[in-house]
Parts: sequence; C-alpha cells; structure tokens
Amino acid sequence: FPSHDSQLKILDIHIIKYLYLADLFHAYRHDGETLTGINWKFYHFGPYAYEAIESIEPALIAFGSEKKHFQSTISDDYHRWVCSHGCREIQKITKIDPLSFIEIQGLVNRYGSDTKALLHYTYTTEPMLNASPNELLHFPKERKKTVAQVKREEVQKTFKQQKKEKEKVAEVKAVFQEK
Repeated sequence: FPSHDSQLKILDIHIIKYLYLADLFHAYRHDGETLTGINWKFYHFGPYAYEAIESIEPALIAFGSEKKHFQSTISDDYHRWVCSHGCREIQKITKIDPLSFIEIQGLVNRYGSDTKALLHYTYTTEPMLNASPNELLHFPKERKKTVAQVKREEVQKTFKQQKKEKEKVAEVKAVFQEK
C-alpha cells in the first residue's frame, strides 16, 4: 500500500477498485489473465464483483489491517480499513508481479481514499470503456497506447524526420559547394 509511513484509511469501494486495477495491470503483463480470476462486471460505481466483496475482510485481516467502525449518516455499520506496516507485505504474500505492484502502489499514493478521483480513473480503463452496464468485463492481453503516448511518438518521429531532412539538405549543399 502506501510507500510513506502514514496509515491509509480506505473503504471497501476503494479496495474493490484497487483490486480490479491489480487484475488489469496483471492482465497486461500476462496475456489477458487476471491475478484473481474474478469475473468483474460493469456496475453502477465502476467494476464490481461479489466474490471480491466477500473476500475483502478475511484477506485484509490476514494482511494486518484493522476494521474501524464509526458513525455515518449513510449507514449504521460504516467502517474503514486501516492499513499500516503489515499491509506492506501484500506483494510478498500475493502473486502480483513487481511492476503491477508498483503501478498499484503509485495509484494508492495518488488517489488514496479519494473516491471520486479513483472512480474516474477506473471508469476510463479499457475494460470499462468497452463494456455496457451489467456486462462482464474483458481484460486485454496488452495495454493500448494512450492518446498522449501516440502524440508524443508522433512529435518524436517528426523531430527525427526533420533532423534527417536537414542532414540531406546539408549533404546536397556540400556536394554543390564542392563543384
């Protein structure tokens, strides 16, 4: 979880989204195969799976998290999970590959318990963009390039082409100057 020493306090909805993203990043690196094998579905608030909800509490307790209850206008049994030092062992305990773990850790550090931002991020992932409500999500075998990556490559290509053109012009000039 977070790379800094503070505790992270998150809701089940955040855990579900980070688990989905772990599956997605794992699928990118493992020919479309997810880490958990869960059948994710496009649901009201992004990717969702009943199996994931049922496994949250036992898994987080095993990872050293604490369930903290508090008062809320939303529910009588409102709780957050508090992950501290024990949660850092998640990578060692699970089969998540190091690169996927680093990506997830970066997102946890970036979004933490910011539900709105995390939901926006998950809604813009490829499986969510390619599904309709209540459909199962299909995980890609490889990551598609973002628009920004494609534009960056075009700009780099353009610079390389310009450099080659300048070199050709310099060659032609040199030939004419010799004559």
